[in-house]
Amino acid sequence: REVGSTRLEVAATTSIEQARDVVACIRSRRAGWSDRSHRLWAALVAAQRAVIALSAVGDDRRRDPADDATRQAMDHMLAQVARVSSELAAATLVPGTRPDLGPLEDAAHAVRASVPDPDGLTGPPLHQALVAAARARAASRLLLRLREAVDAMDLPDPPDVHVPHEPPPDWRARVRASLSPGSTGFRHGLRLGIACAISMGIFTAISPSALLGVTHGSWVTITLMVVLRPTLGDSVESAIQRAVGTAIGGLIAVAMLSVLSTQVALSVGVIVVASLAALLRPVNALWYVVLFTPVPLVFAASTGRSGTDILVERLIATGLAVGVGVVLATLVWPTRGGRDLPQAMADALRADAATLEAVLDIVAGRARVGSAFGAQRHATLAADEATRVAQAELMESLTAFSHPRPVVALETSVLRLPREMAVLAARAWNEPVDVPGIDEVRHRATSTLLHVADSLQARKVPSVTDDLVTSLDPAWTELHRREAAGDPAVRLAAVVDSLDGILHAIDRITDDATTWARSQADGRGRGLRRLLPEPRPAPVPAAA
Repeated sequence: REVGSTRLEVAATTSIEQARDVVACIRSRRAGWSDRSHRLWAALVAAQRAVIALSAVGDDRRRDPADDATRQAMDHMLAQVARVSSELAAATLVPGTRPDLGPLEDAAHAVRASVPDPDGLTGPPLHQALVAAARARAASRLLLRLREAVDAMDLPDPPDVHVPHEPPPDWRARVRASLSPGSTGFRHGLRLGIACAISMGIFTAISPSALLGVTHGSWVTITLMVVLRPTLGDSVESAIQRAVGTAIGGLIAVAMLSVLSTQVALSVGVIVVASLAALLRPVNALWYVVLFTPVPLVFAASTGRSGTDILVERLIATGLAVGVGVVLATLVWPTRGGRDLPQAMADALRADAATLEAVLDIVAGRARVGSAFGAQRHATLAADEATRVAQAELMESLTAFSHPRPVVALETSVLRLPREMAVLAARAWNEPVDVPGIDEVRHRATSTLLHVADSLQARKVPSVTDDLVTSLDPAWTELHRREAAGDPAVRLAAVVDSLDGILHAIDRITDDATTWARSQADGRGRGLRRLLPEPRPAPVPAAA
């Protein structure tokens, strides 16, 4: 009913990712994969790709509506997608049941049959025919992905594969790297140790007198230990959580001291908030600070001081520690992870290019499955590092903080590509697949990735104008020919569908890298202009 809704798309994708995390956790605690966990994993991967495809269909519908016949056929197709998805969810809980794909296949055939022949057409009729053809291709992709999700319910355990492990680095080299003045750990340890020693020395020397209204000097030192982190971005995030959490927690402590009049009631209240704090600590650091702050404040109130006086002192101590911590993280041996954003993104894309070549060698039968594991692991680690650096950029850069859209979009697209390639590697597990034009796909995809990586590293706009998806036209033509001849070509369809997702992901990376590079060069990051609202894009005129 609401195809393409951002809210529904985010909700569906989040639910699927949470389910995948649960399955991954279950598998990680077992010696092998169980039938059910493997089926669930494959079904969830296909379902997540179906959600992405549905979102693309919704975007196309809003931007460029098709004629009535194709629109009605596609609406019927989407209704069948909803039915099969519901039955697929039930099938994961009831072994032996399978969704009925017959009506869905008939609906996809009806969409393809509604497409007019573009030969001899010009002007608006030709435009409508091309729009209808795009809907037909979207219907084919949805059918392939849901068919694969249903087939995943009958998958056996995957074969045992030897995964080579890289030897750990020499411990002496790690010690030398850690003791280097350029090491983040060395800088952080020395900076934190000196700052805490000075803080303890100052407040010990003036004890029991008050300095700036603080009689509990340990509160400042403890908060400084929490706030001051290895990088500026982590320090800012921790400082915000500590300041906000202390303020809210202090109000809770004042309320407890006012409402709970007896010592027994206060003890019970302290036990409750401390237990909740311990429970929520692994979940959210802010709520841990909120719920743990009342504990020392209630203890400090046993000296006879009022709750308001204790709250004021706690806020002053927290403010001192937060201010000193942020200043130290900013000015004293600063380590800003966000500065490495272009390099980290470029490294991730180069690792993706190497992984794509390894996986396509497996598809073509030129390499064994185990040869791709090292490349996949490297690509995943590089993508994780790029994500960490992107988050640091958002925290450390005022430009990125005030206009986060280019950084967030680039981070999301770079993180998506290794997942798409992992799906392709899983589909090319047993035997080679003859994909028409696969060498052209490989050349254009890897060349684009390497070019975008070089452009990102140089902070330049990529000069890519190639539409990568068109390189799959020979494969789609062959697939449709075989389907028309009665041959479903399941393995070819699965590989072509994965390649389609990979090429779309690369096109998205190119677009996001272009947007990010332009945001770096448009002068918005200079002076106070970085604080101005981001201009809205000009409306796209309607097609003739």
